[in-house]
Amino acid sequence: MNGKQKLARAKSFVAQNDLELQHATMLLGGAPALLRLQRLRSKLQKDTTFFVSHRHALQWLRGLLSLENSYEDNDDFFMAISPNDPIIWSICELTEAMDKLLYDIGSQYCGSAPVLNVAAA
Repeated sequence: MNGKQKLARAKSFVAQNDLELQHATMLLGGAPALLRLQRLRSKLQKDTTFFVSHRHALQWLRGLLSLENSYEDNDDFFMAISPNDPIIWSICELTEAMDKLLYDIGSQYCGSAPVLNVAAA
């Protein structure tokens, strides 16, 4: 997959999951994380090829969704989510979709978080 194809795949993913990504990002990281997502969206739209900075931003987003990138200042956001809230399922689905995206574009996520088995919950 070349740089333009990777960029198209990343753009498509972000566009298709836009509202869910914004909601999850705000819940898990607050306004600073939402601003970072918006910068990623803007950069994906204006660039003409896929750069390492895109990969890093997507990996950061995956880390946030999987709770690897948590910020002590924003723990209140995460702690306010009920375990029974449907957003938990949505966040798990987004995390799995991010894994697929990163694998597809050749930027497989190298985090240490175990894969969540939401079906068993």
